Amino acid sequence: MNSNIFNLDNWPIVYVKNNNTILNDEVLEEYQKDFLKILIKCKNNKEKVILLIDIYNKSNVQMNYMSKISEFHRRTEEYNKKYIDHVYILCESKFLKNMISMFITTENPIAPCNIIRSLSKLRHAFHHNHSKDIKNMEI
Repeated sequence: MNSNIFNLDNWPIVYVKNNNTILNDEVLEEYQKDFLKILIKCKNNKEKVILLIDIYNKSNVQMNYMSKISEFHRRTEEYNKKYIDHVYILCESKFLKNMISMFITTENPIAPCNIIRSLSKLRHAFHHNHSKDIKNMEI
């Protein structure tokens, strides 16, 4: 699967990054299509994935897109719960971290979720929670 948003090179660890500076309807549609392909791959392989979401350089996300992404994940909740093992969000912006935390507390998370503000803390949390899943992968 070629994607501008999802990197599957270290499957079942999925790296998620939107290199576009602006989240728009086209990017959201691509995200949804590619995410569904990942869920289908999980179902076919009977595997769960770990999502590493990199929004480190983002300082803000439009609320309407946060809502649309949240709604999409509500519609696919049954499959998300089956096939998403853990979600890590790398986010430097304290404002954005607080906004995401608010969404997570008002929604039922699809999987355990950590919002982390530094790469070293991400490495530590990831290795602590998934050391058995890691062979020679570099984060």
